Amino acid sequence: MIGYKAVHYNDTTDKHESATLNAHSCIYAIGHKTTRPDLCGPLAVFDRLEDATSFFYTVMGNLRIFKCEYTPSKESYLWKENEREFHLPKGTMLAEDVTLLEAL
Repeated sequence: MIGYKAVHYNDTTDKHESATLNAHSCIYAIGHKTTRPDLCGPLAVFDRLEDATSFFYTVMGNLRIFKCEYTPSKESYLWKENEREFHLPKGTMLAEDVTLLEAL
């Protein structure tokens, strides 16, 4: 499926990382499939560009939005280390894997 992924751009390392930086952050590379880390639930993407853009303006940091391809997850919420994430921004879709296609 096609969606939109907001990622943090680390200009020191020239890498794209999860927008919510933490110990379980993923590293994303354009054209490469990224899967969720160990001890983490599905990855989050947006189904509409408008929702990704809205999220973009609520998070601090150097974010970029990419068009992406993803495999939908069968799970119904985000989690890490058995802790459920209760707040999902509008338009959040859950994914098993994400491939960044192009920067928008």
